[in-house]
Amino acid sequence: MPSLLVRKLSVARACSLGLLLLLTIGCRFPASTASKPQDEANARRYIELLRQRNYAAIEQDMDQTTLPNDVDQRLEAMADKFPSGQATATNLTGWNKLDIPGNTTTTTTISYVFSKTVVTASVTMQRLDDSNRLAGFTVSSFDAADAQAALATNSFTLAHKSVEQYTVLALAILSPLFCVYAFILCLKTKIAKRKWLWLIFIFLGVGEFGINWTTGESILTPFFLRLPPGGAQAAAFGPWIVYASLPIGAILFLYLRPTLSARKP
Repeated sequence: MPSLLVRKLSVARACSLGLLLLLTIGCRFPASTASKPQDEANARRYIELLRQRNYAAIEQDMDQTTLPNDVDQRLEAMADKFPSGQATATNLTGWNKLDIPGNTTTTTTISYVFSKTVVTASVTMQRLDDSNRLAGFTVSSFDAADAQAALATNSFTLAHKSVEQYTVLALAILSPLFCVYAFILCLKTKIAKRKWLWLIFIFLGVGEFGINWTTGESILTPFFLRLPPGGAQAAAFGPWIVYASLPIGAILFLYLRPTLSARKP
């Protein structure tokens, strides 16, 4: 049963997703001292408080100015999604982090496997300067048999895919690589003012063309901003969506680089 929550990685997928993770880490300004194990430990603590129905301990770490009047009822509804008894397995199945100056947001997802049910709980933490607060809490439950079937159907493989799917996958890898190339050039370029803004802007993508890796269905979103401009994501047991955006930030920097480097302080 623990293998229920583990998706098999092909070599290509492991390399591409690992590369995209490194790109995400590389474009953080400034670097945060928080780590993935710390975020996982915090998430597990809040989830256990929820299962124990210790709502007061959870609420005290939330932003008191934005707490809804029915917060206890909402937490109660989430706690009810956990079956009684101990889980046969718990797994870290999701971790996302976004750093911008003075603000770090992390979302950690833990999945609990029971005999007939799989429950996923996501905890979002926000760090503003030196203060931490609980910014979000969501819980979803799935039938174990349905979850197993969904994982088998939506596994990421390179076999028997269309030309369009391979093309989007290639763009999802090449677009961030192009940004890394521009980023390195920006580091080497003497820019009089606001160089750090260019270092961030280089990773900005505009628009998004995605593809459902299971069904091959295309998804076009013309008015959309992405940072970085390529990658892949999936819900707990849903299909992988591979996406690529136009790396407008890197393109503009390379176009304007001669002018920027020629400016004098």
